[in-house]
Amino acid sequence: MDRFHKVSRREPCPVCGHTDWCVVSNDGGTAICFRTESDRPHDKGGWVHVLKRTLPPPRRNFAPVRRPRPQLIDMERVMQGFWREFAEKHPKDADGYDAMWYLTEDLWLDEAALRRLTPGRSEFYKAWAFPMRDGDGKVVGVRLREYVSGRKWSVAGSKDGLFYDPDMAAAETVSHGVRGREIVICEGATDCAAGYEIGLATVGRSSCNTGVDHLKRLCERLRVSRVTIVTDNDRSHERERTYSSWRPGIEGAERLAHDLGRMYRLVTPPKKDLREWLYAGLTAETFRTVADAQKWRMPK
Repeated sequence: MDRFHKVSRREPCPVCGHTDWCVVSNDGGTAICFRTESDRPHDKGGWVHVLKRTLPPPRRNFAPVRRPRPQLIDMERVMQGFWREFAEKHPKDADGYDAMWYLTEDLWLDEAALRRLTPGRSEFYKAWAFPMRDGDGKVVGVRLREYVSGRKWSVAGSKDGLFYDPDMAAAETVSHGVRGREIVICEGATDCAAGYEIGLATVGRSSCNTGVDHLKRLCERLRVSRVTIVTDNDRSHERERTYSSWRPGIEGAERLAHDLGRMYRLVTPPKKDLREWLYAGLTAETFRTVADAQKWRMPK
């Protein structure tokens, strides 16, 4: 009788409904009632009643649902489509001007400097396209810049990367005679092209808070030992009223220098950024003079 328990007020007999004498099995499938007879008398008294068991439904071993992995967007192929549209689909319009001419007129930058960034175009987005690369030169995203207005956004699926010439190591050796010892870091594709126009080994970040890991890899690959960081002048022109004490360009540059762990110096243009400084007459000699006036510092 160890597998049975006595009925009680909380659990009366399921056969006669009384709260004494009778017993019920622990699994609830059998009752021995001492009042209601059945065709199975128990040898110790009472009658055995088989109850209707309310067992839980059997467990089913469902095969795991295999969801298809999301397909990662191949930004190399996306950018190749923009390149083809830039160079092949619309090489010249009715007036004889090609896409490169319109790009240089829109941005007021040198054609050779812009070509180093391998730009593209998209009539669907009505925008110019600039590839964002990782530290090894692979395209990981595409930044779009709307015609004339200059509004910027990224193609869906893009990752933040860097704007630079993937062959910059060779170009830097020719320009400066030093193999990858120093690069100039700025913000944006057009600032990077502005640096190329005056002969600087320039790398552009997509914003003042991104691209640290890619820059680390690029510095390792090019054996860069020191960096010159060009910050946006957050207090120039109309921004002077917007930013009273917070200067995101300089603060982002300080964080970048700390994360890179290399000797650095900060250069703040008298204009908003490097491209506007170029419009105002910036030359390589002027940049070197301003940069050399800044002290080299070690990150904290």
